[in-house]
Amino acid sequence: MPTLSTSEYPEKIRLLLIELERVEVQLGLPGTPPEVEARVIVLAHRLRNEIQLHALARHPAVREGRQEAALATR
Repeated sequence: MPTLSTSEYPEKIRLLLIELERVEVQLGLPGTPPEVEARVIVLAHRLRNEIQLHALARHPAVREGRQEAALATR
């Protein structure tokens, strides 16, 4: 997957990154509830999925309407 600067990501990905950074800070605090760790895991999965969708949408085969070819290269 090509590396993109955060300014090239859609707004949804930027917002997920901000939320993930905010929640990650809480992980190091004493007495952090397990829900915070669970939230980080969920956010990380959502972020990964959004980045993969964004990269897939930029794939030349998808732009040409050949989604199967793009999926085969992942």
